[in-house]
Amino acid sequence: MKNIKFMHITGKVGYIFSIAFFVFLVISLIASVTLSGFLISLPDDTVKATPGLYLTADINLENTFGNLFGFVDEMDNEVHYIPDSENGDYYQAKDGKLTGTFKSKDHESIKYEIDSKGNIHGLATVEYSINNRQIGIVIIPHIISALFLLFASFYGRRLFKELKSAETPFTETISKNLLKLSVIILGYSFIPAVASNLLFSLMGLGTFDSSGQSIRIAFSLTTIVVAVVLFMLSLIFKYGTSLQKQADETL
Repeated sequence: MKNIKFMHITGKVGYIFSIAFFVFLVISLIASVTLSGFLISLPDDTVKATPGLYLTADINLENTFGNLFGFVDEMDNEVHYIPDSENGDYYQAKDGKLTGTFKSKDHESIKYEIDSKGNIHGLATVEYSINNRQIGIVIIPHIISALFLLFASFYGRRLFKELKSAETPFTETISKNLLKLSVIILGYSFIPAVASNLLFSLMGLGTFDSSGQSIRIAFSLTTIVVAVVLFMLSLIFKYGTSLQKQADETL
């Protein structure tokens, strides 16, 4: 009886949270769809944004390579532009430090500073300039993710509703909803990632690899594991349901 009571309490708490989560997702989904549609409908370049990633690094090679960078003190102070560079890459020695930049065609740039003692300071940046239409398209994968979570919360609510009133956890409703949840979460783990990479590639934001053939896709390993666990649980509860049914028929 204690286990059944605990199951009912768990079902009631989970049912309340699933309803609250469902309402939150509906509001978020409406807001995301509205924002995405509004941004896409505006004329191009009405809104511009430049998101970026920044990484700094400091390296001290003085005790490792000795006077390897001593040539910096002997360089002239003129600015030297790198031949065949389309982005104005240069290097310059001044006050005992060698500074310069390197930019690639994929929105990546590196700024470096090296002194004669072997102290290296570098700043790497990756920046993209996107307009309002591209921002609206970028929101679409998040809308897809919200849809998967919305369906998951719907079947989760049905699962908890059964738990808060059933006399046994081994019912067809519970096993079927566990199976549906596993399928939804499995889709959630990779379909939004595929959509995101595809849309970024179509917008020319560099998600293709160097060969220009394949797309880099980041799957969620955690959600895949959760989906597999729920699938296994659905099989266990399905088997338990059949045993419960046989026991009831025997009685």
